[in-house]
Amino acid sequence: MTAPLDRDQLSRVEQIGARLQAQFGSVLRALPGGTRTVRGLSATLDVDRNTCHRLLAACTPTLLPAEVIERAPGRAGLRQVVEALRRIGSDSTVLRALDVTLDQFDALLREVGSHRRLVTRLRATRHQGARHEEPSATIDARRRRFEADCELIGTHHQAQIRIVIFRRLPHDLDQLEAVLVVGSLGTTAQASGMPLLLHVSRRPQQGTPLTSLDGTPIGATLDHAILADFSTSPVPPISAVEQGNNVLQIIEPGALRGTGGVDLVLGLRYTPFSPHPRRLETPILSHQSRLRTPSRYLLQEVYLERELSRQSVPNVGMFLTGDEPFISFAQQWPNRLPVQPTLELLPEPSAMSGCPWYPRHVELVGRVFETIGWSLGDYVGHRVAQPFPVIGVNTIIGFEFDEAS
Repeated sequence: MTAPLDRDQLSRVEQIGARLQAQFGSVLRALPGGTRTVRGLSATLDVDRNTCHRLLAACTPTLLPAEVIERAPGRAGLRQVVEALRRIGSDSTVLRALDVTLDQFDALLREVGSHRRLVTRLRATRHQGARHEEPSATIDARRRRFEADCELIGTHHQAQIRIVIFRRLPHDLDQLEAVLVVGSLGTTAQASGMPLLLHVSRRPQQGTPLTSLDGTPIGATLDHAILADFSTSPVPPISAVEQGNNVLQIIEPGALRGTGGVDLVLGLRYTPFSPHPRRLETPILSHQSRLRTPSRYLLQEVYLERELSRQSVPNVGMFLTGDEPFISFAQQWPNRLPVQPTLELLPEPSAMSGCPWYPRHVELVGRVFETIGWSLGDYVGHRVAQPFPVIGVNTIIGFEFDEAS
């Protein structure tokens, strides 16, 4: 029986795969169009066609990092391509970075025995579902970080929820509409703690009107966006501050003390939200969540209209990045954390079981779909659920589209 990779080896596979995809993709995109075919690349580099075919397949943007390793040529073939690219004057900076990546690849292959052996063990790992449970040491480290952050920041949440729903506009299939549900549950604070902050983007696309789920125009304080049945009653006083494109909803720490925990859940609708990803320079649709205050749990879900789901490949990653627009998973490899979350495909609506730490999850999702008048059965859901998420880390769920889809 083939032994699966351990978590450290799997993490290295994914890091190396992401780097190979980004770095080779960069130099190949810089070549003239006619050379980005198997025949053209083979003639330009004087490298055999099988190696070129495998390299081009590995650089497909929608592949996951581990799949890049499966499809890529062996180490000798990759080294041969790098030397050929060096001969024709490709970007020396990228080629030096590739040398480092290939050194890391060589070290991993020496450890497991060969490229073929690595691929076999990688498939065994996937078959056994080794990624579904995080190691206890990682969770323990995050728990200690959570406890330290609570002491330093003075405010924490029992849970943070981020739910987004995407569909094409019925009257304009080249534009998307989005619904966002953002919430802080069980928030408490010390007297000297930070206020509760909820960041809401006002205009993802220039000119987009911001409304509540039922279409009511929303003012600066977003009062009409509060989902009263899922929020503390009465809601503590809320003030609002505009920061660029964001509206900050603020509850002062004094209002959070002695309450047993404040729940605040908002629902917003963006019509339109953005062009269809096929119309973007980088065809990706993503949702990112970066926490600024500690939370015991993070629930992040994306529901995609089935036609959009059919056209795309889902992915997830955790990165040390800021609020800048997300480009692609491949190009974010320098910021990628060694331990990555698991992206869960949600069951059909009739089989949804919710979350053990938020019993009203199914009720909330059902209410949102009922309010906006869309059928949950027409959507495919994906979830990331993290205990003790690390503040300052961006968790990104993305859907990469083929330009020809």
